[in-house]
This record gives sequence, structure tokens and C-alpha cells, in this order.
Amino acid sequence: MKRLTPIFNYLEPFDWGDAFDKFGFDDGTGLVRTYEVAYCLERAGYKTAIGHYGIHNIVINSIKLDSIELLPLHDPTIRYGYTPARAYLPKDIIDILDKAFPNQPAPPKKFTNGNRYHPRR
Repeated sequence: MKRLTPIFNYLEPFDWGDAFDKFGFDDGTGLVRTYEVAYCLERAGYKTAIGHYGIHNIVINSIKLDSIELLPLHDPTIRYGYTPARAYLPKDIIDILDKAFPNQPAPPKKFTNGNRYHPRR
């Protein structure tokens, strides 16, 4: 069986949804692990493309299987980069990512100063 996660999976757990979120990985200033998520999907047989979301995070902006785009980039009900990835990704992809990155922390709490991750910044 193919290994789905890269060898550097020893790092602390993270939310794989940040790889699709404009403000993920602390708005791109934290440890950006988008490439690990893309690597996992490529090992599972998908083709991915990665790009910058403006000056913010590095995100996965294409997932293809047999030349069919699986991200609903033209769906008017989805705001890519804002809508949580679990709301629009196919169940197969969610299952692969949940299995590959099982120890995700709970979604970060909003602190009173509006910062998602660090209450004292």
C-alpha cells in the first residue's frame, strides 16, 4: 500500500482545510503545509495545482482526477478561499485527508482581539 503522508508528518497536527483557506496557516505567515496536503492527494492518484491567494496563504487551487476538475471554482454558492473545504470537497477526498492527517486540532477559537490563533498578538 502506498504511503499517503510525507515523511515529515512528525510535526504537530494541523487542519488540512487550511490548504484551501485564504487565511489558513495563520494567513500564510505560519508553517504553511499546503504542499503536504497536495502531496497526499497526488499519492492517492489526484493531480493538484498550488498557487498564492494574493498576498495571503498558499492554497490548492486545482484537484483533478482523469482530467476532471473536482474543485467547484465556478459554483456561485461557494466562495473559494472562504467556504470551509469540507463543505464542497468530494467525500472521497475528505476521507483520504482525514485518514492521512487524523490528529487535527479542534478549529481555532476566536479571541476577543479578533486573532484566530494567538490571543496576545
